[in-house]
Amino acid sequence: MYVLNLAMRTYRQIDVVPAYESLALIFNIVAGLALFGESALYSWQKLAYIWGSFFVILLGIIVLAFKHNILHAKELEQQSI
Repeated sequence: MYVLNLAMRTYRQIDVVPAYESLALIFNIVAGLALFGESALYSWQKLAYIWGSFFVILLGIIVLAFKHNILHAKELEQQSI
């Protein structure tokens, strides 16, 4: 919770909340697969889809992080003018 509050102070809330919710969803799915043995209920193809969706979610979070850096650089550039 501390890291979430720190991120919300640093970044905009519209960027932080989707990343937080996505990572919480990933951790819950991985916990279910590992701790409760749900991986035995899925075929290899379905597990590959799950892992592929994890990479798509992480790619989206990376895009949000870079968007913040680009916007911050543009703001600094406009302030220096």
